[in-house]
Amino acid sequence: MRNSFLSYAMTMVVASDDLITVAGVSAGVVSIKRLLYCIVVTEREVRRGIINAKDTQKHCLAYIRNIENINVSSVKFARNFIDMIGRDVDEEAESLLSILRDELLPTRLADSNIVHFTVEWSREVGLDVDTHRDYLRQFCEIFYRLVN
Repeated sequence: MRNSFLSYAMTMVVASDDLITVAGVSAGVVSIKRLLYCIVVTEREVRRGIINAKDTQKHCLAYIRNIENINVSSVKFARNFIDMIGRDVDEEAESLLSILRDELLPTRLADSNIVHFTVEWSREVGLDVDTHRDYLRQFCEIFYRLVN
């Protein structure tokens, strides 16, 4: 039975503190101090639960959601789905997420353990039950099938 679960439209970083530092600095993303400051609880959970875990193919899944055309001018709702500084997208956080999601996570999980979803931003609020009913149903069905 798989017991790690990751849903995405958020921020994350990577493996051990040393690997994070090397990845961030070598990519020219951020300073070491800023990089370590940016690591939030979810990032730490991913590092401990997937990146640093043993035998991830047997017990880890990643659910990655890409939300297209986010209306960042609707700051009140946009900040629920992306990192923002004031009224602007936090580009450093976006870079860190990209490193984790696109480079490091795939090195620890088989393609069959990573599920990708793409949804369209809905009006001003982002995601809602009526507009995204099919996505929510599909997410639940896939999750149930893979966890059982």
